[in-house]
Amino acid sequence: MFDPAIFQERFRTIERVFAWEDKFKRLLLRFERISKLHYALKTLAYTMINFRHFC
Repeated sequence: MFDPAIFQERFRTIERVFAWEDKFKRLLLRFERISKLHYALKTLAYTMINFRHFC
């Protein structure tokens, strides 16, 4: 059931996305006191990451 090649690819992909997330300085430290605003900024960051990578 466990395939090391699939694990390696998924691990690399996840680590890459976390590295891209670190480029958004506002998300490195949580300045927002309202959790909904922080969630909205994270959603915006992941949307921008997907647009850059896939479009």
